[in-house]
Amino acid sequence: MSFSELPSNEEYGTFVSAVQRIQQSPIEIASELAHNFAIRVNEGELGIAKYLDSPDNPFITSVDLIPIIPGDQTQYLPFLIFDEERLLSINSHELDADLVRTMAIADQLPLRGYQERYKKVYKKALNIQLEWLKRSNISEIPNDPRAFGKDELLKLLLGEVRYRSDVGFNDWVGAIEKLKKGNIDNETFTMLENLKNQPGHFVAVRKRFLQTIDEQAMLSLGRNYEIFWDEDRRANTAAHALVGLSLGPQFI
Repeated sequence: MSFSELPSNEEYGTFVSAVQRIQQSPIEIASELAHNFAIRVNEGELGIAKYLDSPDNPFITSVDLIPIIPGDQTQYLPFLIFDEERLLSINSHELDADLVRTMAIADQLPLRGYQERYKKVYKKALNIQLEWLKRSNISEIPNDPRAFGKDELLKLLLGEVRYRSDVGFNDWVGAIEKLKKGNIDNETFTMLENLKNQPGHFVAVRKRFLQTIDEQAMLSLGRNYEIFWDEDRRANTAAHALVGLSLGPQFI
């Protein structure tokens, strides 16, 4: 759906106006983001949607991968989604600052960086938002990176599951290389070689199964998984589980 095809109502009009304001900003990194965002929306690479229910999300805008072909071969389209009530109730400075961060995340979707660990993707977006806020010289906004630590904001943006069991494509490749050194047959070796070169498949299975993997880890290991396992160990565990799910139930 291009900008010209968006519904002509107040919330979408407010959203489009915010994108256009940022496009015209003298802050180059933000204006370029908004320009690229508009192009990708018009070309159908990114979607725009309102929240379908009351979100447990402290931010006005966010991004998500929404299934367009459900089932075993689920395909996802990246969407920028917004909370229409809050969108219409805040001032333009707050909206623009929130949108700059979210467009910086959307700019990395689906395989323009989003295949990296979530923390890396979102840290980059927070750095861009921070630069925007400093150069715009606007007053403090909710969840302002000038006032909050990045780690605190990452936890809010990612939620417990993605923050705790964060995993990226490099972890996926590393898990595949370890499995290839094991006692496997030629068919499995070939499957692993194919999976190693499929970042799109990785992003899809991470979206679909990461919560289940995290729940199982917390159920079996409890707080040890969260407190005593470091970030790399949790990522390695999640990567092996995702590769196993991709190979078949016998590898889980």
